[in-house]
Amino acid sequence: MSEKKVLIEKEIFVINQLSDYNVIQKSTICFNCNKKNFTLFDRKESDSNKFLLTWRCSCGQYKAIRDGSFFSMYKTPLSELILFIRFWAVQLSISKSIDLFKQMTGQTITRKIVGLLYLRLRNICTRALDKKNIRIGGQGHIVEIDESMLARVKHNVGKDLARAQVWMFGMICRSDDLCYIEIVPDRTQYTLLRICYDHIKPESTIFSDTWSSYSKLSEVNNYTHEQVNHKYNFVSPTNSNVHSNRVESLWRQAKQKFKDMHGCDRLYLSSYIDEFLWRHNNKITRENAFERIMRAMSEIYDPYSTKVVPELILNEPPIHLEEKSENDTLEINVEEESFDPKDSHYSSSLPMEDFNKSILMSSIPIYVNIFTENDTELDVSNKFKEITREYFSDGTLNRIIFKGLTSAKRRQLHLLSSDANLYHWTNRNNKEFNLSNRVDDALCHAKAQERHKAKENPLNFKLDNLNLQLQNLDLNNVKKTALVLEKEALSLPVTSVEANNRMAEMKISNKERTKKSKEIVFFSPRVTRSRAKNQNN
Repeated sequence: MSEKKVLIEKEIFVINQLSDYNVIQKSTICFNCNKKNFTLFDRKESDSNKFLLTWRCSCGQYKAIRDGSFFSMYKTPLSELILFIRFWAVQLSISKSIDLFKQMTGQTITRKIVGLLYLRLRNICTRALDKKNIRIGGQGHIVEIDESMLARVKHNVGKDLARAQVWMFGMICRSDDLCYIEIVPDRTQYTLLRICYDHIKPESTIFSDTWSSYSKLSEVNNYTHEQVNHKYNFVSPTNSNVHSNRVESLWRQAKQKFKDMHGCDRLYLSSYIDEFLWRHNNKITRENAFERIMRAMSEIYDPYSTKVVPELILNEPPIHLEEKSENDTLEINVEEESFDPKDSHYSSSLPMEDFNKSILMSSIPIYVNIFTENDTELDVSNKFKEITREYFSDGTLNRIIFKGLTSAKRRQLHLLSSDANLYHWTNRNNKEFNLSNRVDDALCHAKAQERHKAKENPLNFKLDNLNLQLQNLDLNNVKKTALVLEKEALSLPVTSVEANNRMAEMKISNKERTKKSKEIVFFSPRVTRSRAKNQNN
């Protein structure tokens, strides 16, 4: 038997398997003759090693096997996609999956394809989980609650101290082992008690530590609240049943995935947590995970449906992904100043009638080296004014390039250039600072703005791109469904109106976090908080 026939038989076996799971259509009605006369057919030439199996009707019409299914977003053979879904089901990482695939088949596959496949599988878990309707506990049941930090800085030392902290809030019922975890923007009373109201049934018994936000927990929904002070005891000395060891064990299980991967992009933390909840609450093991994910896939990506899954009402993006606050001044990798074309503060002072002159002028930039290491902020400001008077005051179209500048000087020049209504950006490769008043340099400025937005607030940048793609009328229903699920996985769950009203009745307001203005310059990667504080003083 030839190699091609072996591959075709393998593909047919996979097609029949997917048909049994209702992931692809078993048979369809021909739009030409209105009959179910489709049979599998190879449309490639017989002397070719490649093959393309499609449905062929007796009247001569063809239809793609993957139409309307989850697999229509991929050109990879179905047998390979199923193999990687099985790797995901047994919780193999992307790198291990690719290595194992190479050993089994002798072929290679890009990390981008596998990563996107795993991301979409996690998004399916998010929709199948239905977090909004998870409610645990009840009368006679004990629920343990706790909050935990993700990505704790080792030894409380280093440049990562400047990054925003990421906190999770979780709960687990002792009797049925059901749990709920949510990444929260803060640990305030308003945030945590609303989650308890939505996801813990009334008259439950709740065990927690002595965190101040839990002080009014018993008043929220007729709860019985017991606490243990972890500063002195892990188990209450008066009642040995009062402890939070079960929820502490939950944190170890939830964080194990991140340890195995050596961390992940903050953008997708929620999707990994949702996958863990889906496996844990549904008692999914490595043996039955493949069958359960295929069943969920058939419900969400229904190949017989022509509708897009409804888009849920989403909350504002998590605050923890915003790396900077308006009151913070952190000298860490700040390369480009943000640019908004609608803001006149960033508009060019160049008149539109000079556009033709800009195109005809020489594209050779002017290199200027006037800044020294000992220049203060005042020196930089004065020298910048001299440069603008010399090269831009008479309407001449120029581009000035500064080489060898420090990060602090580049940042100051970005601010000064914005005030002067000049285009400005930093080259990513050689860190050269560019200053221009030419219209044809506006594109470079705009690209720098996009990079800056993606770096400063990656979540909002990603959500904006997803909203833009959803407005594309040429997208089919499958791709729109994938975009809706990804948007849902990136956003915070919506708190119910009842929870907000209950907080208003208890006079618990949403106090926004206020950060004190600070100016920290990290001269070394090993700078502690106390040392940085002493430097400011």
